[in-house]
Amino acid sequence: MPVSVPPSPSPPSHLSREQRALYALARLTTTYPVTLLVACLVLVGVALSYTAAHLEFVTGRNDLIDSDKPYIKLEEQYTQEFGSVDQFFVVVEPQDIAQGKAFVARLGELLVRETAYIEEVFYQIDTTSLDGKKLLYLPSQDLHSLFDDLSGSRELVHEITTTPGLNTLFEAINHQIAEATVSHLVGGLFDFAPSEEEPLGDDPGRASAPQPGLFDSDLQDPPSSEEAQDAADEAPAPQIGFLNSLLHEMDQALSNPAHRYRSPWEEFFGDTQELSDEGFLVSGNRRFLFMLVQPAEPEEAGLTELQDAIVTIRQIIHELRPEFPGLDAGLTGIEVLDTDEMTSAQSDAPAATLATTLGIGLLYLGFFQRIRHPVLILSSLLVGLCWTMGFVTLAVGHLTIISVFVAPLLLGLADDFGVHFMTRYEEERGAGRDPVAALHQVYIHTGPSIIAGACTTALAFAAIMLADFRGMQELGLMSSVGILLALLAMFSFLPALIVVVERVRPWRVRPARAGFLSAGFAALGRLIERRRRPVLALAGLLTLASLVALPTVRFDYDLLNLQAHGTPSVEWERRIIAHSERASWNALATATSPQAAVQKAAAFEALPVVETVESVASFIPAGQDQRLPLVRALQPLLADLPPTLAATQPVAVPALRRSLDQIRFKVRESNEDWDPEKRPTESELSTARARLKTIVGQLQDLPEDETRAALSRFQADLFQDFADVWSLLRNNIQPAGPITMADIPPQLKKRFVSRTEDKFLLQIYPKHNIREQHALEAFIRQLRELDPDVTGSPVIGYESIRAMQQGYIEAAIYALIAIVLVTFGTLRRVTDTLLALLPLGLGMIWAAGLMWLCKLQFNVANLVAAPLIIGIGIENGIHLVHRFREDDRMTPASLVAGSTGQAVALFSLTTMVGFGSLMIAKYYGVFSMGLLLSLAVGSVLVASLVVLPMLLFRPAHQTAVAGESCRGRVEAEG
Repeated sequence: MPVSVPPSPSPPSHLSREQRALYALARLTTTYPVTLLVACLVLVGVALSYTAAHLEFVTGRNDLIDSDKPYIKLEEQYTQEFGSVDQFFVVVEPQDIAQGKAFVARLGELLVRETAYIEEVFYQIDTTSLDGKKLLYLPSQDLHSLFDDLSGSRELVHEITTTPGLNTLFEAINHQIAEATVSHLVGGLFDFAPSEEEPLGDDPGRASAPQPGLFDSDLQDPPSSEEAQDAADEAPAPQIGFLNSLLHEMDQALSNPAHRYRSPWEEFFGDTQELSDEGFLVSGNRRFLFMLVQPAEPEEAGLTELQDAIVTIRQIIHELRPEFPGLDAGLTGIEVLDTDEMTSAQSDAPAATLATTLGIGLLYLGFFQRIRHPVLILSSLLVGLCWTMGFVTLAVGHLTIISVFVAPLLLGLADDFGVHFMTRYEEERGAGRDPVAALHQVYIHTGPSIIAGACTTALAFAAIMLADFRGMQELGLMSSVGILLALLAMFSFLPALIVVVERVRPWRVRPARAGFLSAGFAALGRLIERRRRPVLALAGLLTLASLVALPTVRFDYDLLNLQAHGTPSVEWERRIIAHSERASWNALATATSPQAAVQKAAAFEALPVVETVESVASFIPAGQDQRLPLVRALQPLLADLPPTLAATQPVAVPALRRSLDQIRFKVRESNEDWDPEKRPTESELSTARARLKTIVGQLQDLPEDETRAALSRFQADLFQDFADVWSLLRNNIQPAGPITMADIPPQLKKRFVSRTEDKFLLQIYPKHNIREQHALEAFIRQLRELDPDVTGSPVIGYESIRAMQQGYIEAAIYALIAIVLVTFGTLRRVTDTLLALLPLGLGMIWAAGLMWLCKLQFNVANLVAAPLIIGIGIENGIHLVHRFREDDRMTPASLVAGSTGQAVALFSLTTMVGFGSLMIAKYYGVFSMGLLLSLAVGSVLVASLVVLPMLLFRPAHQTAVAGESCRGRVEAEG
């Protein structure tokens, strides 16, 4: 049978102004509960509908920063003038460059078809405009070396261009080495080969058999000594460096079929590899190929369009990779990293919210030992959360990587109001009061401390709004208003719901909560009361140890460390940082002319923190007046050589072994017949001996079919590589003139020359890993000394981190000042204010010690803990001090075991559940924030329930209280 609610009595005359206002609110909620519930739920429906229709997710880090910042304006200006500089990076790690080129070309063909998601694909520079002039990119010193190598190795080059193959190549090398020794003349005339006394091969018969002389077909008569000397003087120095590189690659081809081919021709022709890459974007160490992808401009700024583009590209890469065995490829870049970050956080947020709700509900169920209490509190929490999301959508309109977890944060923080409300209500009902009277008592006596706690938490968040960082300002606004809306729900929806539920199904009043929880709190109270000094000493030791560990806690500047472990874009970014001179982070600057760009690039490259600078001036080489005659001087050397290579000859393994044995004999340690001017260094000869010995052994041990297959693959790679270099040389030895701006490929002009053609972009790449603090600071500082207007991802990242650091520090200071004032205004005593602040101070110190123990560092995600801990930690002190002053008979045991102590414990535990739920996030930044806040709240809880009660209660006070009680009993008995 429904129970009618008795009329409320008039308010007591001794109430303060604040209590009278709360009493009036209590009258309203208990008089019109149904109307109030309907109004609250209508607002929930409106808020949810509006949120679903208008709330967006933004991914860019620039969305977190005030657009009025100079470096943000500069980057926006650069984007308008040069197009987007933050593109997707496809990184390809092939078995060899030829495979990588084929993969990139095929991938490019597939991606350009995805016009819904991709605007432009750039993987190969059209170098047609540079045809005939490409050798002008070689430094003068390299051109001199190339001339010397070609003039000294004409016979070798002739042999491998007319009859290309491994056999021909090693026979020619053997011939060249023989010409650099004195004894080759005599040895050639008398058919001397490796001697019978020192067999070098593994076939004794072959080792002892006489070999034909190297020059039997050319030299029929012994030359005179003068002719021999002339021949020695004219003989070229052997290419031992090339031989060693060639032998290394050959060894790898025989021993490791999965080996990635690397060109040995650099030792022969010099650094011409980049010029023969056909315009593909190849890393300096030739490990990676790159592709730049410009996503299509979305109709509306948001996360979905970029996600779709990224998923599409990754899917095409995944489907294409099986056609290229051994090749690896992936996607990275600033926008990809940001989108992956936001996608991870966005997928983690609902799970964290659900985990928080379930965890809090289970704690309530265990604490209250009835299901009705958790349902009522959680219902009120969710109403406040829905109102908050409506406000967020109306006032801000979007969520960022910083604010996406506002829901579980509020659930973990705002449940405090319901916990204290319900525990005091239950206590009043247990004392025999009817529902309305019990609610009035809650409003009058517990309401002020609940409001004070809510205001301190809201102020802590509001203080964040004073920081000069838009992302934090938005978080502060959302959270502070969210706390107040949750408070409003607890003072309107919750009591109205209680009244309605009491009418439908009255609660069974339980005079005391039995069970292990209450017994545990009582035991804790007795322990700290009996062991006061040892417990305080232990607390002091923990504080001292934490203070010692405090200096070890650092700030982690590497934003990649915030990402979920195993995120593909992060793994690829780390890979190119470790193994390439390029990364997606590069600074930007501009010049007003190509000449100014040259001078500015040279100044930047002279800095010790800069690896290289790319600009349009990079493609107009300096000193072309000196290079032109050097390039044209190569023409006579190549005039009588074929323009293209003939077909390669099949590998003859036995003949190849003989050639290797002959070379091994000539580079033996005891050979003193070298021309002193042409003898290689002992280090080079030692390397050649070791590699020749290894390869001869492999040719002896491996099955012939396996050997022939491996050598055939190696020969194909080697001579395709040679053909590319040869084509480059033959087609670029007659430049019509120097390279000018008119020769620069249009694709490069588009990237480095502004649309108005009056500005020239410079991309500045760091020498060191600027994901680390000291490297980043040095990079930005030195760049700004040359040009204060540099911008780009490193500058924005650096300024963002600085702004966030400074903002959180300022927010913590502002929050502390505001909270001290609010606490003093609530407690009205300096001593009580200091005591209320004590758990906060101890908790923060202990949390620093726990950070050291857990190897946890501060970062841009978890630094928000500083102002939050201040706002949360003060509530426990306020409630405990306020309740202690309310009842002079209170002891440490009764304070801890009573409703206030248990409510403080439950609030802290639910808050830890709320923050702990963030630890299920794959995104490490959120995980670290959840861990740090959980450690801090737990530390504050221990300080609140163990240290504070002992300081509130002094032995002298206990004696006085005991005396009062005894006198009262005597007077009553008398």
